[in-house]
Amino acid sequence: MPGVFFQSSGATLVSYKRFAQRKNEASFWRSGIAGNDAGALFFYHVLSIGKAGKAMKPKKKRSLKEERPGERPQTMIKPPSKIPLLLRIGLFIAKKETGKDLMPARLLSWYPRAAIGSGVLEMMTAKGQNAAEQRLLNLVRLQASLICSCSFCIDMNAVGIVKHGITDEELAVLQGQREIQSVPSFSLRELLALAYAIGLSSTPPDLSDQLIKDLTEAFSEKELVMLASTIASVNYWARLNQGLGIPPAGFSDRCLRYHKDE
Repeated sequence: MPGVFFQSSGATLVSYKRFAQRKNEASFWRSGIAGNDAGALFFYHVLSIGKAGKAMKPKKKRSLKEERPGERPQTMIKPPSKIPLLLRIGLFIAKKETGKDLMPARLLSWYPRAAIGSGVLEMMTAKGQNAAEQRLLNLVRLQASLICSCSFCIDMNAVGIVKHGITDEELAVLQGQREIQSVPSFSLRELLALAYAIGLSSTPPDLSDQLIKDLTEAFSEKELVMLASTIASVNYWARLNQGLGIPPAGFSDRCLRYHKDE
């Protein structure tokens, strides 16, 4: 039997020369490495040393998750070396608007349909027509990011904290560090929108009948669709970013996380 280290009759040791010849036989590799074959393969590799008599050590592959000092964490996969022209234009526009080379967009380039669909989804997400709406949507996006524990999303949505006047006390509420009733600066609509973001971002979604009733009384049909689609968009990006191991891009220097109840 090819690859057997000891012959069945007399347990005669197969010579190294004969074994070295057998290694090139396709039947040897097809037979698999089991039982004594494993010992044979180990014996062959031990004997296969360099001319200087030193065993050749295999070059250690650097894991995608392994970091060097000063380096940013790496993603699960690397971006493609060649990106279609249309997607390169999109990456250029995104970098011009954000000042960052966005890794989610680069990784999505492996599957252009997903890249285009994700880009359209983000482009069509509600942005708010006035300061109050923009603050409300920023609160919702940040709350959903914290519930989903997406470091990239938290980092990106934390940019609007100062711009939209989100206080440290309000941030403590979003992170689950303070009771929402202890911070009077939230409006009623903001309180309901935050509860909506928490319920819709939970697994499974948790929306009480009372919350739905309060939401339909405080928001119009269009506003509810805007809120739901915004929260769903954050959840999509959170799962995608975490699924591909995408780290924060460095939009904000704040360190935020959601403190779940013990």
